[in-house]
Amino acid sequence: MWRVLNDDFAHWSPRRLAELLGRDLDRLVQLTEGTAGRYRAIRLPKRGGGHRELAVPEPELKALQHDLMVLLDRALEAPPWVLGGRRGRSFVDHAARHQGRSWLLTVDVADFFGRIGPALVAPVLREFGLPEASITLIVALAFRHGALPQGAPSSPLLANLAMAPIDLRLRRLARRRGLAFSRYFDDLAFSGDRDFGELRGPIAALLRQAGLPLAEHKTRYTGRDRPQVVTGLVVNDRLRPTRSFRGELEEELRLLQGGALPRPRLEARVEGRLHHLARFDRREADRLRRRYGRALPSSSSS
Repeated sequence: MWRVLNDDFAHWSPRRLAELLGRDLDRLVQLTEGTAGRYRAIRLPKRGGGHRELAVPEPELKALQHDLMVLLDRALEAPPWVLGGRRGRSFVDHAARHQGRSWLLTVDVADFFGRIGPALVAPVLREFGLPEASITLIVALAFRHGALPQGAPSSPLLANLAMAPIDLRLRRLARRRGLAFSRYFDDLAFSGDRDFGELRGPIAALLRQAGLPLAEHKTRYTGRDRPQVVTGLVVNDRLRPTRSFRGELEEELRLLQGGALPRPRLEARVEGRLHHLARFDRREADRLRRRYGRALPSSSSS
């Protein structure tokens, strides 16, 4: 369950909210006017192909959304099964929750941020006691075209809040079957030592009822006889990157060795991947560095 840590939370009027954010209330109201036009669109390549569309707010709005996120994060405590967008938690913690289980189900919500509107966030803030006028102000500052913009600093935390009642129902469903449950943004994972394949339908239905359909092609239900993957990490025994990740890394190292261009961008990507690999398999990362050391900007181990 989420907990309100700040005893004054129910008294955060718009004026008090502005004070806590170190802003003038009139300026906050001005920023709510024409908010949709205060973003620029950028496209980032996805690892599996295609592009991810981000809506990045202009500097002033971005700084405000960041401060709002920090303020709410300090005032509210997330339950342990929420692992995305939390200080001191990461995709590794999400994967570790399901390490060494006999059965694993992973599901992914389609267009996660784009499907979360004020109607999901406002009731949660209302239940926590935040004044209605402040809820209206937060919605006006943090939403764009009726959805959470992917690229705004405040979106991850507000998405977690929107998921609070849904997470709770999923957690109860999991507990009745003795399953572990955790969520890393739009990636939900369930695991246990007994076959629970029949729960795939009820889980999908519960999310659909909340207006959050699954990306069906990303749903995976696997036993221990096959690689069980959570947020890019194999969890069958010890945590480690997938075989495809290692293959892609070696291919990029060969491209570097062959003088592929644009070199700076590829170098940065390879260094990041080697660092990631070293977190789980230092020996393998060092082996690749030794083998392709001349192609790398630095042969020192990360």
